[in-house]
Amino acid sequence: MKKFLFFTLLSFFCLNAFSQTCKLTISVSGPGNVKYFITYVKNGSTTFDVDYGRTCKIWINPSDNCRLKSLKRNGQEISPTSSNLHEETILGNTNLDFVFEQIPTSFSLSIKSSGDGSATYNGESIRKSTQKYTVYEGDAISIKFNPDDGNRIKSVKENAVLV
Repeated sequence: MKKFLFFTLLSFFCLNAFSQTCKLTISVSGPGNVKYFITYVKNGSTTFDVDYGRTCKIWINPSDNCRLKSLKRNGQEISPTSSNLHEETILGNTNLDFVFEQIPTSFSLSIKSSGDGSATYNGESIRKSTQKYTVYEGDAISIKFNPDDGNRIKSVKENAVLV
C-alpha cells in the first residue's frame, strides 16, 4: 500500500511539475466578434486559462458588410489561419487583438475634360477625354481645373447638373 501511494503521489507531482497553464487574452473591437470554445468575445476582452502547447481554434465572425482589419499577437501583426478561423498554439501567455471594420462603399467617378484645357485628379492630367476612377465612401476628392492660356472654364457639372 505504501509503494502504491508513493507512486501515485510521485506521478501526481511529476505530471503537475510539467504541466503549465497560460493566459490567453482575446480582445475584440469594431463590428464583429470571435468565438473561442463556447464563449463569444465582442467589443472587449476575455481571458482564458489554457494548457501550454494547446492549439486553440478561434472562429472569426465579422458583422454584415464588415471584415477583419487586423489581427495582432502580443502587439505584432499576424495573418489569420483562414478567413473565418484562426488557430493559435499556446506557448506562453498570449494576447490576441482582433480589429474589425466596415467594408467601404465604392463609387465610380468619371471626369470628362473637353475644350481647351485639362482637369487634374490624383496627379493625372485629363485632356479632351474621359477617365474613370473608383473612390470610396469617406475619400476626399480634389479636382483641379486648368484652362489653357487665354481660355476660361465654361462650366462644371456634377451628375449632369451645373454647379
